[in-house]
Amino acid sequence: MAVLRLTLEIEAIPIIAWWFIDKKKAFETEQKYKETNKRIAEVILAQEQERAARQEIERKEEQERLGRQEAESREKRERLAREESERKEELERLARQAAERKAEEERLAREQAEYKEEQERLARREAENRAEQEHLAREQAEQREAKERSARQEAEYRLEQECLAREQAERTVEQERVARQEAERKEEQARLARDLAEHNERLAQEASKKERYERELREL
Repeated sequence: MAVLRLTLEIEAIPIIAWWFIDKKKAFETEQKYKETNKRIAEVILAQEQERAARQEIERKEEQERLGRQEAESREKRERLAREESERKEELERLARQAAERKAEEERLAREQAEYKEEQERLARREAENRAEQEHLAREQAEQREAKERSARQEAEYRLEQECLAREQAERTVEQERVARQEAERKEEQARLARDLAEHNERLAQEASKKERYERELREL
């Protein structure tokens, strides 16, 4: 009987030793899983922080560029307003000068007509007609010049407005690009969160399998 007991104990020794060895390996495997999960989480967090920092820098640079564009656009509008005001003042000054010149010419014509009236009526009429024709010719020439100058200024103004419209369109496109980048960044964050959740779920499943395996070992 003692011999049989001793034989059973000797046979049980390898089984117990194997169970302790497997328990140790399972514990080491669990530690490796935990360390791997921790390193993966740290790498993902570092990558996300780096990406967020780059995007923040890009966003600030984009805001500064948009601010400069807005300042330049405001300066252009102010310059156009000043040029329009100066153009109106110039037109008013030219109109006053034309009126004064016309009044002076009429006064000279009247004086000349009165002076020559004593000499010869036909000569006086001819002189008056010639003066009137010259006056009309000068007025027509001045009117043509004023119209041409006004047309040039109007063309310059339209060109400036078109430039402002293009700049506004470019600024709108740039704002849309920034919005798309922000949406892509949020989508990337959501994807990383899903990947991390799936990884944690796999680790939990593996831990559950390991726990079941250990329970079966204990039962053995």
